[in-house]
Amino acid sequence: MPDLLLDFIRKIKAAQNFSIKDNFQFVKFEEVLEGAPELPGDLELWAVVKIFYTGKIPESYKSLNLLIGDWVLANIGKLTEMVHAQLKSHFAEHFPNSEISDLDQVDDTAIWTDQLDYMPMVNESDQSMTIEIELVIHAEPLTE
Repeated sequence: MPDLLLDFIRKIKAAQNFSIKDNFQFVKFEEVLEGAPELPGDLELWAVVKIFYTGKIPESYKSLNLLIGDWVLANIGKLTEMVHAQLKSHFAEHFPNSEISDLDQVDDTAIWTDQLDYMPMVNESDQSMTIEIELVIHAEPLTE
């Protein structure tokens, strides 16, 4: 229990001098394909997103990731809309025979909300960072 309390205190302290803005940009997808470039049952895919911040980056990497996780949850609707639109284009280009109609459902998201490490890469010159948001995608190729 003391670790949870300490994490909470660190997060509160970090949030006093740091905040993530609501604007963001899609950068690219990072995907891991093993073997042939066919659709596996579970596709390992991350959306790389550029976000902007104000203030001082927390010294604790763990605190930074907790704050990013809170930001992702607070912006899940806008992130889902952007990620799903990009996924449709990605699948159309790389997996044209795949079924992507689930991406049209507004009440579901491909974003994995239990992610603990967003692997932030900080660019202090423009107060931005890129983060990698893990996606949960079960994809099967369509049979002809």
